[in-house]
Amino acid sequence: MAEGLGIEGVYIHGGKGLSLPRRYARQWRMTGRMLAEKRPSVVLVMQPPFFSLFRAWLYSLRTGARLAADMHTGAFDDPRWSWATPWILRIARRKGNRVIVTNEPLARRARAAGATVLQCHGYLRDFVAPADGSFDDPALMVTAGRPYVLIPLAWAYDEPVEEIIEAARLKPDMLWVLTGKAPQQARDSAPPNIVFSGFATRPDYERLRAGASVVGAITTAEDTMQRSGYEALEATTPLVTSPMVVLKDYFGDGAIYAEPTAAGIAAAMADAISDAAARREQMAALLQRKIAEQDDAMGAIKAWMYAA
Repeated sequence: MAEGLGIEGVYIHGGKGLSLPRRYARQWRMTGRMLAEKRPSVVLVMQPPFFSLFRAWLYSLRTGARLAADMHTGAFDDPRWSWATPWILRIARRKGNRVIVTNEPLARRARAAGATVLQCHGYLRDFVAPADGSFDDPALMVTAGRPYVLIPLAWAYDEPVEEIIEAARLKPDMLWVLTGKAPQQARDSAPPNIVFSGFATRPDYERLRAGASVVGAITTAEDTMQRSGYEALEATTPLVTSPMVVLKDYFGDGAIYAEPTAAGIAAAMADAISDAAARREQMAALLQRKIAEQDDAMGAIKAWMYAA
């Protein structure tokens, strides 16, 4: 989104090996220093975590800066962060502030709390497939020249991990690549046709995305958009996702929809691979339509950012 708006994206990392309280304390200090140095008049803050918005709010009280809380579904529904939802919306209700959400159901929930809403899906970029080359992680070379399913995971509350692993077991002839930091329990229960990439480097992830036969963006939560779904669209890769209202509204006939069961996921992945050429054409056509819609949404955010 920062790229699409022509503004600077700042990433505040907590550091490895620290306890959660120490990590948030470190990020709190780093965020304060960054704001003091850059002195922005408008700040967009991804939510969660709430502490980042709270720190920016304290800055805004001193400087008059306007804030937008870019509220992912987890800011409303993740059990770890739902306690903060009223506080996020209270800050967003202040004069000049905004909430940014991806879809209308979340927009209705924010408006009901008195917030002014800007609606925008994830920013779609021109995807350039990486040049041929070896993976940074040699273990990922197992994907070279083979059809495979790519499922980007955060190992979060809304991901049916057990069902995905069982789906892979039902399709032993297909290679499945699962990203993110997999718990040991998942690794121990996985069949041999699953590859756990861990936290892939950005170049490795782009290589995985470029070579995938199908991308899986599977959730059990309503009102949840899928960043991996946007990424499949950018690469015009066949997509299997969940039959949630917001996902069906966005991807339409461009995606295959699977109930979050082992049998449903396995069958959908096989269908996507068998009909890959037609699915790629549908995704390419959908991409052009969504880019046009995106321009309008970005324009509305820019109009708020640069208002007197």
